[in-house]
Amino acid sequence: MKNNVNENVNVNEEVKNLEEKPVINQEEIQELKIFLEREKYTGSDGKPYWNYVVKGMLRERPIKADFIPKDKGGYEVLDLIFGVTDKAELLMVNEKMVDALGNVTRYVSYRARAIDEELNINLVVDVKPREKSDKSFLDIIIQLSAVSKK
Repeated sequence: MKNNVNENVNVNEEVKNLEEKPVINQEEIQELKIFLEREKYTGSDGKPYWNYVVKGMLRERPIKADFIPKDKGGYEVLDLIFGVTDKAELLMVNEKMVDALGNVTRYVSYRARAIDEELNINLVVDVKPREKSDKSFLDIIIQLSAVSKK
């Protein structure tokens, strides 16, 4: 029984160490310039719709991470963004939230950004990965981009 307690203490220490590290190294990722693209598809009702994706290749196989706006109104902003460009820069910002008890939660917020050069304004909207698996695909795409840059 004594060994199990010691093992649990070590595991808890490792978890604390992981929580102190940033989720994503922000400086390196911003240098990579990850882009969000728009893909058209036809829904089951026959109407055209858009998917917003980050694309990559792994072992000659295309992979992608799907993104959606944080709220329904974000689709209109995405239409504005993709009205001026075919790719929007995906900004990833490390943030933290502190609750009433002082517990710190670290997370990454995502934003799609494009510059309307005619009006000289930034068009920005908060987006999020559609599913948890899309976070995994995004992580793979980021790692592949970093490796190919070296």
